[in-house]
Amino acid sequence: MKSNLPRSSAPTLVAAALIVVAALAASTRLLSGAPPATRPAAPAATIPSAPVSAHVDASVKPFLDTYCIECHGPKKQKGDRRFDQLTLPPASADAMNELQDMVDQLNLGEMPPKKAKQPPQADVHKVIASLTRAVADSRTRFNNTAAHTVLRRLNRREYLNTISDLFAMNLSMFDPTQAFPRDQIVEHMDNVGDTLKTSGYLLEQYLQAADRIVDKAFNAQRPKEQTWTFHDNFQQQPELQYSHGRVFDFRYMNLYEARGSEKPEGAYGPIRAFSAGVPADGYYEIKVKAEALNRHHPYDPAMFGMDPSEPFRLGIVPGDEKIGVLHLSQPVEPELAPQVTIADNVPEWKTFKVWLDAGYTPRFIFPNGMIDARKSWLRIIGKYRDLLPESARNTRGIVQARSTVLTYGKMPQIRIHEIQNRGPLYDTQTPTRQQLILGNNPFYPSRAREILANFANRAYRRPARPDEVQRLMAVYEMRVKDHKPPLEALKDTLKVALCSPAFLYLTEPKSTPPSETSAKLSAYELASRLSYFLWSTMPD
Repeated sequence: MKSNLPRSSAPTLVAAALIVVAALAASTRLLSGAPPATRPAAPAATIPSAPVSAHVDASVKPFLDTYCIECHGPKKQKGDRRFDQLTLPPASADAMNELQDMVDQLNLGEMPPKKAKQPPQADVHKVIASLTRAVADSRTRFNNTAAHTVLRRLNRREYLNTISDLFAMNLSMFDPTQAFPRDQIVEHMDNVGDTLKTSGYLLEQYLQAADRIVDKAFNAQRPKEQTWTFHDNFQQQPELQYSHGRVFDFRYMNLYEARGSEKPEGAYGPIRAFSAGVPADGYYEIKVKAEALNRHHPYDPAMFGMDPSEPFRLGIVPGDEKIGVLHLSQPVEPELAPQVTIADNVPEWKTFKVWLDAGYTPRFIFPNGMIDARKSWLRIIGKYRDLLPESARNTRGIVQARSTVLTYGKMPQIRIHEIQNRGPLYDTQTPTRQQLILGNNPFYPSRAREILANFANRAYRRPARPDEVQRLMAVYEMRVKDHKPPLEALKDTLKVALCSPAFLYLTEPKSTPPSETSAKLSAYELASRLSYFLWSTMPD
C-alpha cells in the first residue's frame, strides 16, 4: 500500500480502523493456512421479488372507484394518469413514481378537485398511509441489489488521483474532468457502485479527458533552470496605477485586501513583467522580500474588518492571462504553498516552493487583509481628516483619496520590495512522465508492444491479458496504416487504454461454476479495493 501521507479524501479514522481489523483477520487466516476470504458470486442482476399483495388492497380500491376513476379510468385519463389498472406494490420504478405523485396530490389537497365529490378526511388519511407504505417498500426493493456485486466505475475523485499517480502528473492547475457530470452522493458517499451511472455524455468526456492527459504527458519538457528577478516597475491594476505611480514610482507591489471583494483593489499581486508565466511544468522556488505596514493604526479596526493582533499573512496562487485579467479572481487558483507571516516594518525574505504549469504565473495574496479597500480610502478621508496635514484635508474623490492616504495615512498593507523566481527545479530520482510510459529507453516502433503492455499493466491495476494487449496493438497498427507517425499512433493507443473498462472500472472476479457458491478475489483485485478504500487511488 501507499507509504506517503494520506490524501485529503482518505477515510476517517473509524473507517481506517475497520479496514485494519479486516486486514488483520485476513492475515490471520493466511498465516494459519486457512483459505482466503471469499464472497458470494455475482449472478445476473435481478430486481428482488415484490411481496405478495392483492391487485389493489381493500383500503385503496374503493377510494379510487368512488373518487378517482371517473377522471382517471378507461374513459378519461386526465394528466395521462389511469388508476383502474393500478397494482400494489408497483411493478416498476415508473409506476412507483406515479404512486408518489398520487400521494403528493392527496397531501396537498389538490385531488380530488374542489368541484368533485370530496371524501371524508379519515378516508384520505388512511389511503395516504397505505400508499406511502407501498412507495417506501418499493423504493427499498428497487434500490436493492439483492446482494449482487455491482460493477463500479471510478468516481471523479478516484479518476483524478489515479491519473495523477499513473502519469506522475500534478493536477493542482490541470483538471481534465471539469466537464464531467457530478457523481451521485448517497448517504454522504460518492462511491456507491449502483449509483455511479455511465452515460453517453460521460463516455464522450472520457475521450476528451484522455486526449488532454496523454498530450500533456508527452509535452513535458525540461528546459534549463533560470532565475528571474523583479525589484521595480511593479505595475498594478488600473485603479491603482495613478496613485502607485505618483506616490511610489512603482517601486513596490502592494497588497491591501483579502480575496472576495466585489470590486477588488490590491487583492492580487501579479508580476506584470512575468505575465506570460513559466516556460514549463515544474517546481519553482519563489523568494519574496516583504514587510507588513500599519498593522497597528489610529483607525477603528472594525472599518477594515481585520484583527490587529494577528500578524499579516502572505500566500501565493497561480494565474493565467489567457483565462482572464491577473488582478481578478480566476476559476483555478489553489493556494500553492502554506501561507507565511510577514514581519512588521522590516523587509524580510520569505521562500515558497510551488508547482506551476507552463503558462501560469505566480500571484501574491493577502489572506487576512481588509474586506473592501475601495471603500476604505474614502472612509479614512471622511472620518479621520483631522489626522492628515492641513494641505491634504481638501481631498475630493477616490482617485485623490488613494494618493493622499498612501502618502499621509496608515492604510494596512503588505509591501513587496523584490521577487526572485528560480526554476524549473528537477528531482533526478523521480522519473519523468514520459519515462513512466516509455521506460528509460527512447521510443522505437519495435518497442510498441512492450510499451503498451507495461502501460496496460499499470493502468488496469493487474497484468494485462495477451488478448487485451493485442487489441491495443491492433489500434496502434491501424493508426500507423492511416499514415500517423508511430509516436502519434502510440499516443492514440494510450488514449484508448484510458477509455477501457479495465481502467475505468474496478475489476470483478469471474463468475463461478454453478457447483460453487463463491467467487474469490485475486490478489490484484483485493489490492485495488484496499487502495481505493484507503487512498482513493491505484495501488502501487
